[in-house]
Amino acid sequence: MQIDSIAAVSAQELTEDDQPLLGFVVGDATRPAPRRTLVRQAAFSEHPGWVVSGSSVERWYFQHYLRRGEATLLVGPHVPGRPLYEVLDDGVAAWTCLAQLAAALRTLQQQDQLPSQLALNSIWCGEDGVLLFPATMLRPLTQSRSQTAFLQAESRIGHPDLSGDELHSYTLAVLAYHALTGRYPFGSDEELQLRNQIRNLDLAPLEIVVPGCDPRLADAIMRGLRPAEGEERPSLAEWADLLAGAVASAPVTAADIVATEQAAEQLRQFERSAERRFRRRVYLQRNGRQLVVFGVVALAAGGLLASLLSSWLAPRDTRGFSPREVVAAFYRGMNELDHTIMDDAVIGDAGELRIREVIHLFLVSRQVLAAEARESLLSADVWVANGRPTLPPGVEPYGPANLELADERGPPTPTVIAQYEMYSPAGPAALEYMNGELVRERAYLRLDGSDWVIYQFEPLPTIP
Repeated sequence: MQIDSIAAVSAQELTEDDQPLLGFVVGDATRPAPRRTLVRQAAFSEHPGWVVSGSSVERWYFQHYLRRGEATLLVGPHVPGRPLYEVLDDGVAAWTCLAQLAAALRTLQQQDQLPSQLALNSIWCGEDGVLLFPATMLRPLTQSRSQTAFLQAESRIGHPDLSGDELHSYTLAVLAYHALTGRYPFGSDEELQLRNQIRNLDLAPLEIVVPGCDPRLADAIMRGLRPAEGEERPSLAEWADLLAGAVASAPVTAADIVATEQAAEQLRQFERSAERRFRRRVYLQRNGRQLVVFGVVALAAGGLLASLLSSWLAPRDTRGFSPREVVAAFYRGMNELDHTIMDDAVIGDAGELRIREVIHLFLVSRQVLAAEARESLLSADVWVANGRPTLPPGVEPYGPANLELADERGPPTPTVIAQYEMYSPAGPAALEYMNGELVRERAYLRLDGSDWVIYQFEPLPTIP
């Protein structure tokens, strides 16, 4: 079992003296439990979980520690059932568990006992109801195991900006989305990127993601994930009724082939546009203040801000390019400080750091040009082609030089090998630019609509 797997931080069924129990691994030989975690868990009687079935609510407590080989487990009474993460992929059982969870949260809300948060490893789907493990205790336990495990357990169904009823409504929407589509609405495996997706990534309407889905359920899921202006997230009472209905009648009816194919094409088009909007929003959030400052300066130097905005709205400059031409355009964009063609050459997170660097250098160079009427950067390939002449003070080369491209594999899954010398003003001293840093990498491409795009760069050993 992988330590980063959600299974590694979820409840396990075991026995002690022929008595069934539920336990969580606290530590083992490779990852001993932090002393602070053990001290916190020593007070487990102060942190109850809840077994909820209908209007019946019983407290559930961890009882003691148990050794199994090299592992130490924190254990409590057994409740027949399965972990939620396992049930989510099990069709009717998933909707049954989600209906029980929504009803349980509604009951706990009425009794003013709602947990502050939920996690995938804090929900146990029982035979007649649900067991909510004390999430306040599981959080430090999960974090001590691995950051990836924590992301899988809590961040996947949590929201960085919500609390209380709104947070629980969002969590139910995420879980219902998974039960309906087989995946989470926001799927990054990196915490910061996942938060950015939750806040900024537009989701396709569920009727084109799952043709034939119940429109009332689809509407509730989308409102729960991100309500439109003037809308509110579904209440727990509304969720309880909707999910009970999903158990009583199938949440999806079969769609004809033509409708399914049309929906698939609509989905592809929507996701392409949504990805571009997402990148723009994240960039503006990260660099909004800089854009305002530099934009004011740049207006006097030719309207930089207008140029940036218009470039985001334009179609891909790489349209019609072959895979090798797309890769060449990406590196050319570095030399020319043309972040727009670099952005058009990639998809997803590929080349993100380089694009951000080029944007930063472009803004800085325009500021220097406006304030001092001089250039501060020189294209590295031009500088090298001219024999690496001595540069004036304050001028530095930037970008790849002596670029060599080789087609390694052709369509439908093309790869291109690139080798070049890299020059950057971030280097320790100008003299070191005389040699440059030799870089070799593989670019992986795929079709996005009718355009070839790079979706991954893979570093490779250099060949002198």
